[in-house]
Amino acid sequence: RAGEEDREELRKQVALIDLERRTLRRLANTTHTEHYPLVTADGKRVLFITTDQSTFWAYVADLEANRLVRLGPCSAGTQLRVFADDGEHVIYNGDNALWSVSLRTGAARIVYAPRSRRIQEGWITSDGTKAYFRGTEMKDNRAAAAFVVPLSK
Repeated sequence: RAGEEDREELRKQVALIDLERRTLRRLANTTHTEHYPLVTADGKRVLFITTDQSTFWAYVADLEANRLVRLGPCSAGTQLRVFADDGEHVIYNGDNALWSVSLRTGAARIVYAPRSRRIQEGWITSDGTKAYFRGTEMKDNRAAAAFVVPLSK
């Protein structure tokens, strides 16, 4: 039985729980707070965000290969993240741009970057072709409309 301090520490972590064996395996061995887990449809990979004070990072845990890959910096509290349907790419919001990262090679590229507005919460289609988001104007932080944008291939 976990003590109160252990429970508080576990609350900040992303872990895989095997209910039959009654075991718990942390996906990352960091001192950062981990959150926003997103699991692929086949259950083989988990995308999550870590925070270390004011720095946010996107990670993918490959459960079969027992491998953890840091994708890059991302935006605080980002809900803009998805595994593309091909299972080979992750698209996420980082540094006010939408990035596509190959899970095979680690190559990252910008698929959309607005010029005058800040990306807020939104969604990316699972096929990786469009993003829907709410934005604010950078010059005066005024709320802007919702946007639908195509993502480059």
